[in-house]
Amino acid sequence: MCTSLLAVPLLLSLVACSDEPVTPGLPTNLPVLQTLWSLPEVKTLGITSLQGDLLLAGSEVRAVNVRTRQLAFSLPNRVDRDRTSFASVGNDVLVIENGPGSLMRLIDRTGKTLNTIAFPSKYGVSLRQQGPYVFGNALYVGSGPTLYKYDVAALRTPGVQPIWQKTLSTLYLQSLFAADEHRIFVGTDGNRLVSLDGQGKERWSVQLDAPETTLAGAYVLALNGNTLITQAGRNGLQAYDADTGQRAWEQFSSVDVCPSGAAPAEFSIELAAGMVFFGHAGGSCVLAFHADTGKLAWVFDAPVKGTFDTKPLYVNGVVYANNSRLWALDAQSGELLASSPANQYLGANVGAPLSYDPVDHQVMTWGNTGVYAYKPLR
Repeated sequence: MCTSLLAVPLLLSLVACSDEPVTPGLPTNLPVLQTLWSLPEVKTLGITSLQGDLLLAGSEVRAVNVRTRQLAFSLPNRVDRDRTSFASVGNDVLVIENGPGSLMRLIDRTGKTLNTIAFPSKYGVSLRQQGPYVFGNALYVGSGPTLYKYDVAALRTPGVQPIWQKTLSTLYLQSLFAADEHRIFVGTDGNRLVSLDGQGKERWSVQLDAPETTLAGAYVLALNGNTLITQAGRNGLQAYDADTGQRAWEQFSSVDVCPSGAAPAEFSIELAAGMVFFGHAGGSCVLAFHADTGKLAWVFDAPVKGTFDTKPLYVNGVVYANNSRLWALDAQSGELLASSPANQYLGANVGAPLSYDPVDHQVMTWGNTGVYAYKPLR
């Protein structure tokens, strides 16, 4: 039986009046996130990215305008439907179409192709961790065993070639993180971590501590101040000084701590408010670690099971994470604050981050059941 919301005015923006069934393990009075809008017919699989007012995703490179809340355009003839990455280049958008014979496509805000740039390599982009990163006039992107730097101002030029390229691996680069135009960090197969300057000169390299690794290489995740946070296998999150490569945390905590089981691999994190948040690729928990020490802060084992294979999102002290249902968690304690409606199945989208639009103050998720936008708790 639905009770009146007038008795709980503080929850007016959070609670939807409904006769939803009670899920075992869920608090009976758990607030429900307010749905602002949805496009269930616009489905996708692949990385999503909010670039201005365009929410982009793979699977034909689709774009939803978050102001009009309609599909803006859809580009056919993809190379690999699941692994497109995006970056803003001025008013244009750079699309990395991954797979054998990877290419870069520069498009305008209507989806018109301005230039197509083939990598000087037969390799694709491994996983979803090799860019693109754009800083000023520098574009960094990896393909196969090689890192490439392009001049952003030349991207509209037919036949444009990289400023330089550097082969760092015998097989594939596993990850790329560019802190700025002059500090680039690359993870390679064999758990090797390399730092380069803007001219491609090696600053330092280190072999990651990964005695129990089940991964093929090192994964560079984020930069916390001057501390580079990485992962290599079950040995957990690791941290190194960004200038010297020296070990930055006293102890590397295990990430294999989910009560209901979790995969050891992690490829992206949310770094905010002095904390590291992530949902395991293939795991059923959200984990939080202190960014300064690497110590475990909390574990959220969702009462409704599913895979947290999307990058969480931090907005105003709240962490949002999706395992086919969107959960709102207190960032410092991990306390469950609210969830999306039980009758909204958000589906799966491996690796796709949640998106936050500060203009209209909305949190968005996009997967194989469509686009859904919610009003944040704070």
